[in-house]
Amino acid sequence: MNNFRRFDTAPVEALARAIEESSDSENPRALIGNDLASLVARIPSEEQVTLGAVIRLALLNDALCVAERAVQVDRRVTEIEAAYVEPLVRETQKYLGRFRKVYREAIDAQGVPQFLEQHGRDSQKFGGRCTSTAWIGLSICKQAAAIGQHPQFVDDYRDIIVRMVDELFDGAGSGNAEQKRDVIAELIELAPPSKPARDPREVAYCSPSSPEVFHAVAHGGEVFDPDPFDVDKIHAEARAAFSRLVDRAAEAKFGKMLLVKGDAGSGKTHLMRAFRNQVHGEHLGFVAYLQMSTSVSNYARYMLSKLIESWDRPYWGEAIPEPSISCLSDSVARDLSSDDLSPLRDDAFPDSELDELINRSADRLLDSAKYRSVNVDLLRMMLYLQRREPARRARVLKYLRCEPLSPYDREFLGDVNSFEGDEGP
Repeated sequence: MNNFRRFDTAPVEALARAIEESSDSENPRALIGNDLASLVARIPSEEQVTLGAVIRLALLNDALCVAERAVQVDRRVTEIEAAYVEPLVRETQKYLGRFRKVYREAIDAQGVPQFLEQHGRDSQKFGGRCTSTAWIGLSICKQAAAIGQHPQFVDDYRDIIVRMVDELFDGAGSGNAEQKRDVIAELIELAPPSKPARDPREVAYCSPSSPEVFHAVAHGGEVFDPDPFDVDKIHAEARAAFSRLVDRAAEAKFGKMLLVKGDAGSGKTHLMRAFRNQVHGEHLGFVAYLQMSTSVSNYARYMLSKLIESWDRPYWGEAIPEPSISCLSDSVARDLSSDDLSPLRDDAFPDSELDELINRSADRLLDSAKYRSVNVDLLRMMLYLQRREPARRARVLKYLRCEPLSPYDREFLGDVNSFEGDEGP
């Protein structure tokens, strides 16, 4: 016999304690019934019958009856079998002796076979052949589970019995596989496994009333939303290549290209979403999603419109709900002195002086090497966005899309002229 162990009574004690703690000691009948409850002493002591003693004896007696069936199939108890069940016999005898005087005499290792034989023939209460207490431990577990909404009591009970049957039949060599199956089948019939509780997330995902969580294809509009279910290992090679390009972007003199090629539904749009989340989540820059089209006459205007549309979305979901173009405006404005920036962001600053302030601030930005090659009107538009005024913002976006501006529109932007016509973008 390899790796053979003796019966472990600790799980039985743990289960009994859990059931006892969940039960009403003032009303034992609800748990163990009138017959057994009549035996429980009003003033518990170690020698008297207590509710805890009944629970422990019931569980141990069930295990002992199953063990007797296993070890006595060949009508003899081997030394290995006796050694295995000895802890179970001693623990059962400790509580059984409180009910029956005949079991109060101490048992040594040599007395285990005689105890098993005596108990197996016993038809009195808690005897091996007593029908009224057959599977009484299981009944108590079921009742405790029903009263306290603790289905794990029955599962723990089943685990104890099944583990013992496995160790007896497979370890100690008691009986054959068919006899083992009979014992297990009877146990499963009496205590069928409880249905596992469904994960609340599974319930939410599968509910007909819940919004869609997963779908096969990522759509363009989803590119701008953080993806809580993204998995870095998917298309890891493409992600690594993109990260290298981003790391080198600040030092690159020319633009770089990363070609992402794949069949429909292979995850290209999902990757675009991951790329944008990476750049915006780490505050590395600004990403635009420009979906291609074959149904436009002026592709430059189409691309510019898609660029502005992308930058008009939240920078990074709920974490940074400001539109990307507003964040870009903030980045430009941070290079101004506090003397210029403070009145620019002051709602009380008069409009009559605003245009002069912005023109002066744009010129100062042009003095720095960082902005020397930037169109001055574009700098002005970024500064006008600092006002956070919906009407002025709408005219800035109109200007950036190279759309015609009416005289009224230009009043919001210092009378600047837009880049109109097909050559504007």
